[in-house]
Amino acid sequence: MTLEDFISRFNSEELTSALKQHNIVDTGSNIDNIERLASDIGGASEIVHLLSVVEEFRLREISLGLGVSGAGTMNQQKLKRKIALIALGEYETLEEGISKIENLYPMVILVCSAFIGMILFIGAAFIFSSSPIFLSLTAMTIAVGFYGYWKLK
Repeated sequence: MTLEDFISRFNSEELTSALKQHNIVDTGSNIDNIERLASDIGGASEIVHLLSVVEEFRLREISLGLGVSGAGTMNQQKLKRKIALIALGEYETLEEGISKIENLYPMVILVCSAFIGMILFIGAAFIFSSSPIFLSLTAMTIAVGFYGYWKLK
């Protein structure tokens, strides 16, 4: 994502406020204004300062569009910081992180089958009232679950 793409997410009021904040004359088309504003911004602190003109509702809306994980529970400062890092290309979104996991599909199947197996084993233990079988099968499913978690992490 380029800074122009990021700034293009602002509505016209927010763009006008951002231009005033950076002492840039509002002339020409929105594309020209976006390009001038993007060329004036140099770092994360300036993007955070730029986001101060955006209302909290719009900030959360922009963050959802960018794929910020945990955007609903973050305070405004953390959210602004994450958005600034995304705009600069220094932060990896949740979707990008998941796409880099090798063999994700087989691991999800493995973990899901371990949990389904555990539910079946608990049900079997209640039906047959056999604690050694229950304990051994539970230990196996927990081990498979931990293996899946370790591989995902």
